[in-house]
Formats: sequence, C-alpha cells, structure tokens
Amino acid sequence: MTKPRIKSKTITDKKDETHKQYEIKDVKLNKIITNEKIRNLYYLEKDDVLQKAITEDKLIISHNKAYTHMANIQFEYGNEKVPVVVSNKNSKTVIDAPLVQEEVIYILQKLVTEKSLMGKTHFKSGARFNDETKWKNTGFCFILEYQGFDSNLEKALTKVQEETTYTTKTKDNKTETHELFGFKKYKESEDYETGFQEGYGQRFVIIVNAPVKNDNGRMKEKK
Repeated sequence: MTKPRIKSKTITDKKDETHKQYEIKDVKLNKIITNEKIRNLYYLEKDDVLQKAITEDKLIISHNKAYTHMANIQFEYGNEKVPVVVSNKNSKTVIDAPLVQEEVIYILQKLVTEKSLMGKTHFKSGARFNDETKWKNTGFCFILEYQGFDSNLEKALTKVQEETTYTTKTKDNKTETHELFGFKKYKESEDYETGFQEGYGQRFVIIVNAPVKNDNGRMKEKK
C-alpha cells in the first residue's frame, strides 16, 4: 500500500497521465473476455473475506440483481461469468461491473469487518468501462450505500481511512503523510443505481489514490 501514488485527495481533480495509464475505454461487450486491463482487475465474489460477508448478508452486490448481461472474462485463474449493467451515457455504452483494483478489495475487507456497521452495505457501482466521468472507468472508484438503523458508513470510512494512512520520506528526509483513499457523499441518480431515498441510507463515492506509473507503464520506484 506504500507504492508512490498520486497526491489527489478529492474526486474532482482533473485527469492526468496516471489516469490515462489506468482508464478502460473503447470496450465492447463481446470483447471484454481478452481485455488486458479488465483481466487485471479483481472480482469481488472471488475474495474469501468478501464472500463470507455476502453469505452473511452483510455485503450486497447490486449487480447480482440489477445485471443486464453476463460477461465472460478470462482471468489468470480461469474464465468467469461476471454480471454487468450496460447503459448509455452521453451517447456511449457504459459497462458497470463488480470489478475493482486490488486496493479496493483491501478497503472493502476492512469495512465489512467493521463492528459498527450493523446493517447491510450495498456495493452499488464498480469499474465503469467507457465512462469518462472522473475516475469511474479505472477500478479505483466505487460507490457504496449503507442501509441500517444507525447509518454509520461515514464513520466507518473515516476510521478505515485513518487506519490506512501511511507515511513516506522525501528526498530531504522529511516525513509526509498520505491517505490511501478519499470519499464524499454521492447524490447523483442518473445511472442504474437508482432507488436511493434521502434519509433512508448513506451513499458515498470512494476513490483510491492510484499508484503512479512511468511512461513505460511500470511502477515508479521511490528515490
């Protein structure tokens, strides 16, 4: 988790060169199976901790009920049929999948084991292929909604954010503190994850600060 990362701390930063390394665009539904960037993402259902939370009804993957297509994806461990939601946005076909970057799995693991969350956490949106809105098409951005009488998702996110904060040394040996991810309340309702009622639950968009890559696509080493 201490890889050199972009320094953005909000979800409104403009796209940069790092974003271009991760964005997944120009994807056709029938071509997903061999897309290299998609194959490098992680399927929520295949993680043991998250699967346990799903079985215990603590984590709900919205795609399992809201899917419009089953996409065949060839991961390293084998083929997997993944439920996806296909919609149109700004004249483009957007494919929303329960696929994320590795860091998101780590964050979700910590959230689903957070004792203060007594209700159900809904994973509403994951990597959105072809969606050019901010970081949505990278797998570093995802949306959660918490439904419970206590609505403690914001507190839990703050706690996990503090627990995953790390420090690095600068060239002049000064200590810098970094947050792994940022989050804010999500109020849009234009995508498939509709049905949200104000006051019923809490919905947040979370964005992980992506590792910085060099021009060759490899991770930059710390100096």
